Amino acid sequence: MLTFLRFQFIGRVNKSRVEVEWIHGLRFYVAPGETGMTINLYCAMSEPNEMLFMLHFLNESDVFFDIGANAGSYSLLAAGISKSNVYSFEPVLQTRQKLVENLTLNRLPTKFVQSCALGALQGKVQLTKSLDAINHVVRASEDLVVDSVELKTLDSYAIVEGVSLVKIDVEGYEMEILRGATSFLEKPALKALIVETNGETKHYGSSDSEIEIFLAHFGFSAYDYDPTARKLVLLKAANTIGNTIFVRDLDDVITRISSGPRVSIHKTSF
Repeated sequence: MLTFLRFQFIGRVNKSRVEVEWIHGLRFYVAPGETGMTINLYCAMSEPNEMLFMLHFLNESDVFFDIGANAGSYSLLAAGISKSNVYSFEPVLQTRQKLVENLTLNRLPTKFVQSCALGALQGKVQLTKSLDAINHVVRASEDLVVDSVELKTLDSYAIVEGVSLVKIDVEGYEMEILRGATSFLEKPALKALIVETNGETKHYGSSDSEIEIFLAHFGFSAYDYDPTARKLVLLKAANTIGNTIFVRDLDDVITRISSGPRVSIHKTSF
């Protein structure tokens, strides 16, 4: 509560973004109303199970794709703690500027920040631009302020070697991205995906179960992660709230997370 009150007071008095200290020496800028980053401030990690899975899994030789990077929560952790090479996909200009500022603040590279959106086909797509962490591809029923951005497929990035983990959080457009990733998903280096599965796919004529069935064709199964025990728990179906971790080559992934580095959060080690 003290952290909340202090941040709200400083942010509103200064009427600007505040620089805060995070974990393992990382820092980020945040202002009241920036949902994803404020949760990191209040709760240490906005998505602790998935973020700790990533940190236990990744190493310096890996490439991580952060699709729907927003202001950079996952990208900062992967580049700053795991020292992995990170491609951050954030098509909304104002949000991408925040992402670059956060990477620069931590002296992390920005050369792989991508300004395009991803989908099933290449072309153009319209995105909302004033909804912070829930910006999304405009739906037919919406009348909002939007930007038109370049749309690429994940398959167009299949030439990137060493991509072992992908995070996709695009407010319901996840299945469209996967449709444009058939060659990418066949790459043997890719071991896991963290995919948002919260029912928003219905806005684009799909479902979370379709994501699960689609990924099963490429050998991926749905799991939860217990970071304290470093244990993957097989699911009967994808989660309906939050994210689902999809894994293949299970023995290889278990070996990685079992031997991954310890992560300290507020004096607790995971």
